[in-house]
Amino acid sequence: MFDIIIIDTGAGISDSVMAFLQVATKVLLVTTGDPTSITDAYALLKVFKNAMGENKPDIKVIVNMVTSREKAEGTFLKLNQVCEKFLNMNIEVIEYLPNDVSLGKAVMMQKPVSILFPKSDIGLAFSRLANKVDEEIAYSKIEKLEDLKNSIEEKMQRDSKRGLFSLIHHMLRKKEDL
Repeated sequence: MFDIIIIDTGAGISDSVMAFLQVATKVLLVTTGDPTSITDAYALLKVFKNAMGENKPDIKVIVNMVTSREKAEGTFLKLNQVCEKFLNMNIEVIEYLPNDVSLGKAVMMQKPVSILFPKSDIGLAFSRLANKVDEEIAYSKIEKLEDLKNSIEEKMQRDSKRGLFSLIHHMLRKKEDL
């Protein structure tokens, strides 16, 4: 069993994209500062919310190819504001990925940028992203374990009450028999 499966669906809304989203427990939505990318991200969230209602997975946003943190934050704020206003939905940013020449070099060399240039801005950003995703998975596992623990405790309390009530009922019947 895998902790995580990453599926890059590409831009746009299709039946296959919606099918993947409907079974996902966590979604990383990638957008850029380009207006069409923000519009596509919003459209996907809108269609997805209408299809899923309140049963949507945890959605985090990655703002890709940013030239500065301020522009990245501006991009995210634009998307979040329209989501809050029109979809009554809050989204969270998980990471900003900088536009870094190291990525182009790594692509040309057909090697992962995080291996070739681990100290580059994009290499460090991917490292932060991996750590945050790992934390999200660990947190989800802790939540599931806590839910399981609470469920077991509730069952034990119900069973012990039933057992106590049965014992009292049995003792009262015995007293009546005397």
